[in-house]
Amino acid sequence: MIYQSTNPALKEDFHSLEELDSARTQTLTLSPEGDLVLIPPLSPADYRELHEVRIIHYEVPLDFDYASVIVCWHCRYNLGTVNLSSREKYNNYLETHAEEISRARDAGLFFPIFMYEHVCVSFHLGSMNPAWPDQRWDAGQVGFIYLDPIHASELGIPDPLACLKAEFDEWAAYHEDDYYNIYDLDDEEFLFSGRYSACEDFLSAHPEYKEVSDENE
Repeated sequence: MIYQSTNPALKEDFHSLEELDSARTQTLTLSPEGDLVLIPPLSPADYRELHEVRIIHYEVPLDFDYASVIVCWHCRYNLGTVNLSSREKYNNYLETHAEEISRARDAGLFFPIFMYEHVCVSFHLGSMNPAWPDQRWDAGQVGFIYLDPIHASELGIPDPLACLKAEFDEWAAYHEDDYYNIYDLDDEEFLFSGRYSACEDFLSAHPEYKEVSDENE
């Protein structure tokens, strides 16, 4: 992979983006005050060659090795990191984990999970999604998610709430059939995973990549 800048002052070829960036620092200009270096961002035109990437739907079961716990109950779906199939199991779980659930509630790290089912399924954290139609018949609480603050501290998680929400979003995206991986076809490397919209945001933020269609589609 060879890169070449459109800046006429940089006529040589570079073997990495780091080399290109390093060379560009030699042609920087200073602000009028002389104390601020102005570095223009790289643009797609800065790349002589682009890596091709492919967005592929993820169909292998995810390993939900989460810091938070997702407790669900549903008679037809196997959901959550803890699946409770009866009222007895539900009551036993609440009793066994009462202390950690209480700590999570007090720390603002406990949220109900609601599910909407109409042809496909959709999940929402904390409340019903106002965009869901026919909520009276097709939606309801299907579980809850919590993160014990003591467990978060033991794991060294700097922002437990952000961690909980990120884990919920990944879990929900997978069950909503909206989970994808991006692969670099040139280097055969995995680059990113998440919702399709997040994959598009990733590509927008990295102009060195261009998307090609999936051969299996």
